[in-house]
Amino acid sequence: MGFFRNVGREIHDMMDKPRARGSVARRAGLAVGSFVILALIFTSSLTPESFDVRAGQIAPKDVRAPQETVDRAKTEKLREEKAALVKDVYEQDPAVLPLVNDEIEKAYAVARVIKADPSLSSEKKTNGLMEVSDAPQQSYAAFLRTDSATINALRDASKLATTKVLGAGVRSDSLEPYYKQIELEVESIRYSKDLRLFAAGVGKKALRPNLVLNADETLRKREEAKKTVEPVKVLKGQLILRAGEIVTDDHMVVLRDLGIITTGPQFSALMAGSVYSLLLVSAVVIYLWRFERQTFENESKALLIVFVFFAILLFSSVLSRVSGYLMPVAAGTMLYATIVEPRFAVLMGIVLSLASNIIAGSDLRFLIVCLVGATAGVFGIVHLEQRSGLMRAGVGVSVSSLLTIGALGLTEGLSPFDVNLLEQQFWGLLNGIVSAVLTMGSLPFFEGLFGIITPVKLIELSNPNHPLLKRLLVEAPGTYHHSILVGNLAEAATEAVGGNSLLARVGAYYHDVGKTKRPYFFIENQMGIDNPHDKTSPTLSTLIITAHVRDGVEMAKEHGIPERIIEFIREHHGTTLVSYFFTRATGGDPATEYAEQDFRYEGPRPTSKETAIVMLADSVEAAVRSMGTLPAARIESAVKKIVRDKLNDHQLDKCDLTLGDLDVISEVFTSVLSGIFHPRIEYPEEKPVVEVKAGPETQNGSRGNSLKKKRPGIRRSARPA
Repeated sequence: MGFFRNVGREIHDMMDKPRARGSVARRAGLAVGSFVILALIFTSSLTPESFDVRAGQIAPKDVRAPQETVDRAKTEKLREEKAALVKDVYEQDPAVLPLVNDEIEKAYAVARVIKADPSLSSEKKTNGLMEVSDAPQQSYAAFLRTDSATINALRDASKLATTKVLGAGVRSDSLEPYYKQIELEVESIRYSKDLRLFAAGVGKKALRPNLVLNADETLRKREEAKKTVEPVKVLKGQLILRAGEIVTDDHMVVLRDLGIITTGPQFSALMAGSVYSLLLVSAVVIYLWRFERQTFENESKALLIVFVFFAILLFSSVLSRVSGYLMPVAAGTMLYATIVEPRFAVLMGIVLSLASNIIAGSDLRFLIVCLVGATAGVFGIVHLEQRSGLMRAGVGVSVSSLLTIGALGLTEGLSPFDVNLLEQQFWGLLNGIVSAVLTMGSLPFFEGLFGIITPVKLIELSNPNHPLLKRLLVEAPGTYHHSILVGNLAEAATEAVGGNSLLARVGAYYHDVGKTKRPYFFIENQMGIDNPHDKTSPTLSTLIITAHVRDGVEMAKEHGIPERIIEFIREHHGTTLVSYFFTRATGGDPATEYAEQDFRYEGPRPTSKETAIVMLADSVEAAVRSMGTLPAARIESAVKKIVRDKLNDHQLDKCDLTLGDLDVISEVFTSVLSGIFHPRIEYPEEKPVVEVKAGPETQNGSRGNSLKKKRPGIRRSARPA
């Protein structure tokens, strides 16, 4: 891990300091870069594999549909067949029947004139009747011999026959069928066959089509018929072409719709990928800006968030080739819950599940399993206390994935013992193990490279067997005890104001490790020896005292302590004045030659809530301890004075503590210190208890007395301590 720590320090140096607020341009660049990379990944995933083939060629390999689509050629063919079954829609023209009747009236009027004209020869009369009636020639001779009443009856028969035929509708495509109907209709009249044929011939001559094609209605009905045809779907994974099969025009339509033979850029895939990327990146940025502002402004942590995101996508892309149920989205949420906080991890679980699902082919089952597993991973490490807890969280991911896959299989009608379902459950079971291993293996890498301090790392650092803490205990026991008390104070106060209480406690443990360089120059370690400061000048004593900060930073770096903990060492005194030696140097006279700046710590002042609270706890614990046993009111007064002095000295200007937070911190300090330094009842000195025991009776009936010591014991006062 030494390599990662060195690289991590270089990253921190480039960023000035890991928690410093980076420029808006760098954060915007990180967001835009993430958007572009993610859009390209999505576009690549949404763009099918190209296939160079043309109609009439032989397919060089089997081609399967990379996604679901519609076979437009087959669908259109079925729709046309359905539309062809719809007959043309005709409408009757009511004006045709009066016209036909007029034609019949005129025909019989002409026939009467021809019949009555004596100047015409038989041949001319026959030729004239042929103009008004489509009948055999013998019918004309019969007509010329008939009387007027019969002619009227024939006229009425012609009208009746055409009226019936027109009532059923006459189309223009062919009139022959209607002529036969007219002949059948006139057979009912009681005249000779020749006269009936003459009457039918007049009707046939006058007949006109009365059915008009309604093109709009016909088209509407055919379109409705087409809509009843369900589209012919090409399912994902369906075989479209077999190797060696001749490619048809219908194949080409399907291949084009799937984008398989597209040689140019697919703008639809690019547009879809860009929209997906914009939505996901915007969701993360807006959440961080609204609810995790410190993380949003921490460039090192923001870079880590992006790094983890794309690393999980990379693993998902590789493992999805084995099974979509193996995508380790839960590893990402477990890392985010450990590095940032659980609520953000839940959001990233949704984002990672959606992104991984797009890469894996947009299968709803994969998405559901990823979401459930990712959420289970977050819940499994909410109260993480050691690295083995990550494996327990992985077991939770495995169980939840296994149950979810089983439920999906049962929903689809599969048997619980179906071979395919059992195989899918195996991959889901393995997912939790893979996620836990990835999380456990990558945490030290991220901690070293990015300077991120996780709860697991904090718990490891709080172990008393850590070399620095062990050295502090052995070489500076007074400082060690002081650090433990400061840690208790800082943890309680930080939790009360909503900070990272575990971080504050561990930071307090290490804040004075620099005192191990010269432990006996600090009063808490001067047990039974003279104070060496009595023999040194105030300026030298100040240099020795203030050097413990610089010494502590160097020792922490040598032992690989994370930068976040080193901040406590560097900032726990800020730029406060070493007032004891300053007063001793000046003799209380501000007009002396000594500058106050020479008696102050180098700083910097606390830049976070946690380091500021440790500064206050350090000062308060030392001050109250030096006063001995005090009532609660005196402790409260001392605490408030120290907090007020730090505030007036501008030591709290760079941290995000409010005046309300300082009141809460003062109350917590008072409560904890009152429980430590409260007055106690002094127990009386132990004395042997003498018991009087009766001796042998005397002659006058009295008993002699003898003394006997009871077994040593303690007789306590009636009032409890």
